Amino acid sequence: MIIPQPSEETPITIVGVGPVGIFLTYQLSRLNVPCLLAEQSLRTTKWPKMNLTNARVMEMLRVLGIADECRDIEGSVGEDVDDQPSRNSGDYLSHAEEGDNVATTFVDKDGQPHTVRSRYLIGCDGGSSRLSKAAGIKMIGGQMRDRIYLVHFRSHELAEKLAFGRSWPIFPIHSGFIIDQDDKDTFTAHYPVSKLPSGTRIDPHQVVYRTLDGEVKIDELLVHSEWTPYFSIAEKYYIDSLKVLLVGDAAHRSPPPGGRARDRTPAGEEIRAQIKQFIDNSGPDTIDLGIELDLRYYEHSPLIYHDGSGKHQWDVQRYISSTRPGCRAPHVFLKDGETSTYDLFGKGPEWTLINFINGNNPDQEETRKRGFYDCLQGHEIPSETGLRP
Repeated sequence: MIIPQPSEETPITIVGVGPVGIFLTYQLSRLNVPCLLAEQSLRTTKWPKMNLTNARVMEMLRVLGIADECRDIEGSVGEDVDDQPSRNSGDYLSHAEEGDNVATTFVDKDGQPHTVRSRYLIGCDGGSSRLSKAAGIKMIGGQMRDRIYLVHFRSHELAEKLAFGRSWPIFPIHSGFIIDQDDKDTFTAHYPVSKLPSGTRIDPHQVVYRTLDGEVKIDELLVHSEWTPYFSIAEKYYIDSLKVLLVGDAAHRSPPPGGRARDRTPAGEEIRAQIKQFIDNSGPDTIDLGIELDLRYYEHSPLIYHDGSGKHQWDVQRYISSTRPGCRAPHVFLKDGETSTYDLFGKGPEWTLINFINGNNPDQEETRKRGFYDCLQGHEIPSETGLRP
């Protein structure tokens, strides 16, 4: 017998507790915005698919004040953040708009449905997002034709025999690639299924040997499976009412760094061309695909003030910092060699103004009188303090 449970209310419901969902929840908490974080699993995955934290992510973690903790302690988060409601909410089932709210229905492990009503619903439920399908948002692109066989293993011998030292990705000259997972003895081999003998059961040991073009002693096989690279992007990141939004892999899927070569196959080139045409003709929310440091929001964002300054040319080979509104905030270390301008960014709900000045600032008092500082956390840094990139 199914017994409907009483509904709950919260300003924001977030579906999915992967890296993006956790990051979003943490930031909302710092801004004192309540939300409910919903996840179907009771524990973290043993074999996470995320295996790279890039420079831009580390910058954002620094702004949040947890970059050092993330370097030092696996899975750590800061202690200065208020707890957010989070639970094993069961499987996401459906959602429906109800006036100014969105009613989201979950089914718990006992098969009992319950509803959460919120102003916004945010899908962080990954590449197989059920929320995006229910929202009717189509993905442009699709599967690559070649499948990859993955073997997660431990090998002390391989760790000892790496001729060129330790590196995260290892690309043998023939095919496949190896990921060094922990700088110790845990690795993941990826090898194209099409290059394995057909008509026989796949031996994970042979997958490792073929990837390395030689045999090593495998101390332990941890897990092995097939996976298919995807290369696709959502036609839009939100529904028309802006009450339902997609974030992270729910909005775009691409092969992991070691799988980039898969999109150079004829099928991959066809998908790339399809996506490029879509992005060229699309709106502002899809233009940022694949860009890490030189993200620019000034072309379309209603939040960006247009100061009349000219935009600089984008260069795929070189990042050029800019103070133009909508660009990534320029970064420098202060004279002490440790304090970053990113360390000065808001620790709470305030906006942050960093003003590099020569001597006294005659405009400061006038600006304060106009109330500009009421919503700002201000930092004035004399230019003679000494700066370095």
